[in-house]
Amino acid sequence: MRRAFALLKSLREAFSTRPRAPVSIAQRREDAANAMRAELLELIGELAASQRWTPKYAANVARRARFGPVSDLLPTLNHFRDAAAFYEAKRQAQEVISRHMKPSEKASSLTGSER
Repeated sequence: MRRAFALLKSLREAFSTRPRAPVSIAQRREDAANAMRAELLELIGELAASQRWTPKYAANVARRARFGPVSDLLPTLNHFRDAAAFYEAKRQAQEVISRHMKPSEKASSLTGSER
């Protein structure tokens, strides 16, 4: 019986996702904020490339995201997630349209003229 409990305890410890050393709540919050900032900077980089931002503008946006207050982090992250999803959907839609259009239709749709 003792061996069974010891085995169960060792398996629980081996597969535990908890960190071994105690981590303060402040450290967990800081780690979470840093992870969100990293994701935010990645999204900004993707949008800067897809929208062809000037390097100065992209650096300014990234600087404000990196050094901005924590209270702005979540709304800003949500904004850039939405923007990235929008531009990815737009790119995919343009790809589908260009695949299925005739060459003459492509030229008129690119110029914006309607018949």
